[in-house]
Amino acid sequence: MLIEKAMKGRGDNAATDKIKQLADLEKIEFDVQQDLLDTLQDMYRNEKKEGQSFSDWLKSKPDDYLRRISMDKGGKVI
Repeated sequence: MLIEKAMKGRGDNAATDKIKQLADLEKIEFDVQQDLLDTLQDMYRNEKKEGQSFSDWLKSKPDDYLRRISMDKGGKVI
């Protein structure tokens, strides 16, 4: 099959730009969640009592304790 001429694009690519923005947001959200989980696991390893599960350790912490967690990149969990 031979293509004789290129066809013009339709629209202003707004839909494509929106999809790219959403994909970027999903990547950022994943990175933040992964960073938070890594931070919590490190804290658990350092603070757990013998035989204490992660879930039990997490339940033993007050909400304020978890709100004050600093992320690797300097942000705070709110």
